[in-house]
Amino acid sequence: MNKKIFLSILTIFSIASMASAGTWAYFSDIETSGSNALTAGTLKLEMQTTKTITDSGDAYLVPGQSVSGSIPIKNDGTVTGDLYIKMSSENKDCINYFTATTPVDGYERELGDEYIKIGTLGAGETIDLPIVYSMDKDVTEGQGTAANFVFDVLLIQQGAPAPTHT
Repeated sequence: MNKKIFLSILTIFSIASMASAGTWAYFSDIETSGSNALTAGTLKLEMQTTKTITDSGDAYLVPGQSVSGSIPIKNDGTVTGDLYIKMSSENKDCINYFTATTPVDGYERELGDEYIKIGTLGAGETIDLPIVYSMDKDVTEGQGTAANFVFDVLLIQQGAPAPTHT
């Protein structure tokens, strides 16, 4: 009889073990994501030549006079960039007689040989950057002096370090 009890206990224990093993099972499932491609963004500056002052008939400035022009600028890329501008002149003497300014943060900033930040230009955004050309009212020399301003416009990744003097 001990043998029957022992076999009965062994059978019960075996059934209980199998039942408890089933309750310890873990569910799992796995899925694989499709293609996860990345593409680097682009900055693509498009700039048309500024409208020449001579087109408006105001090519001859006298002391104290100003004329306006603009530079159409477009970010034809896919990311926002910081926009900078600097100016130079092929005739270095003209800097003594003429200035060029543009509005930055509500103030007129004189353009020169160092980059100044104009602001940001969003992907696909176009602006007309206003430029005011002036002859100082106190100029007494320079009659007949011609000014040919050259603008370097730079669009760099937003938040990147500002460009240096060169």
